[in-house]
Amino acid sequence: MRLTEWRGRAASFLTSLVAGGVMGSVYWLIRVGTPAPPWVALVGLLGMIMGEAAVKAARRKLRSETASATSSQYSDRCPERGGVSA
Repeated sequence: MRLTEWRGRAASFLTSLVAGGVMGSVYWLIRVGTPAPPWVALVGLLGMIMGEAAVKAARRKLRSETASATSSQYSDRCPERGGVSA
């Protein structure tokens, strides 16, 4: 991972953390209870994380299948890669 990519991700996480802290403080100041019990919120968060991981895994799998199909088509036409010349 490049340093600039890491910084972008860190800034995104930090922004989310600060925004959550600010909203939590506002809710506390105006005496608003949380909209859901903590365990429900944690289950929802776990679902979001699992969904994100599933989408990333599916994208990686699709990319690898596309790359392998492309390289096998290329090797069929390229004598240097074991294919037959036209």
